Amino acid sequence: MFQSEFKRTYGGSLTRSRSASKEVAKFLMDNQVSLSTAQSLELCVVELMNNAYIHSYSEIEGKPIDVECRIRCDPMSDFIELRVSDYGASINEMTFNQHKNKQIEAPNLMDDDSWSASGRGLMLVAQLSDQFKLEKEIGKNTFVLVKRNGEKLTTKQDLFIPPGP
Repeated sequence: MFQSEFKRTYGGSLTRSRSASKEVAKFLMDNQVSLSTAQSLELCVVELMNNAYIHSYSEIEGKPIDVECRIRCDPMSDFIELRVSDYGASINEMTFNQHKNKQIEAPNLMDDDSWSASGRGLMLVAQLSDQFKLEKEIGKNTFVLVKRNGEKLTTKQDLFIPPGP
């Protein structure tokens, strides 16, 4: 049984992925998830939504992207499940698995091709999660990641984020 749940549909765009990630991070912090875990999942939301917008929807703005985040905390388990779904073109299963299992390599400043779409986003999500998979239904693609919930926040001071430069 999940303790707390966030569920929302966004119109795909690069700016909406950022606002969605902030809303997920707030939900996590409101539910006493550690700052490092919340920040990791915030980045995953941006990466997965941007992939849906760019690759599944060919950069057509406004197409639906569902974001769900569930927290489970009981004596037997303590984890967060994040699901990002789109209704566009799907990534090939073999390509997904290749990107998921590769290590991130820094782009070469002298090689323009190394900056092109490379699957780095999927590699990053895989490295930030404990489990990462792709679920396909007819007309729907869902990236599912599971992350163990790190140490819990104990005081309001733990929520303090220092201002930027």
